[in-house]
Amino acid sequence: MSADDVKRLLSSDDLQVSSEEQVFEGLSQWVKHDWTNRKTDLYSLMKCIRYPLCSISFLLEEVTLLGCESIEGCQLLLDASKWHEMPQKRSTLPLMNSILRNKNKQVLIIEGQSFGELVTIAIYNLKSKSWTDYPTMDRFGAVFKNNVFVFGGVEFQRKDT
Repeated sequence: MSADDVKRLLSSDDLQVSSEEQVFEGLSQWVKHDWTNRKTDLYSLMKCIRYPLCSISFLLEEVTLLGCESIEGCQLLLDASKWHEMPQKRSTLPLMNSILRNKNKQVLIIEGQSFGELVTIAIYNLKSKSWTDYPTMDRFGAVFKNNVFVFGGVEFQRKDT
């Protein structure tokens, strides 16, 4: 693969990985396969990694070994470490991509009527542009992707006697 092909792959939101560490490992293996010719592309490709999704220990133990081959790579790692360790400073740091890859691109729509009667739950898939009806739990909530959504309710005012 050319560096441009690798960059397109590493930049993709649709990359099927279980962790961002896998993305970095893939980059690392690609560069090390032909270090002499590929090390010049390392920094531009490292910018495609979503460091906020990597653990700080992975950044310090793994990324540092490969990433500090250049001043720019070291600065990228320093910014990533600051992003993790100083969340209050994130607005002053260079923009870091923290969007999950292949994220669930679905919207849960709950349609109801007065008095808490639930009519329907539907899921709209943004990728396939299709609707799926989803069974309701009862008039109080629904289960979706292993999450329970509870809605409605009544506010009680406590009376001390």
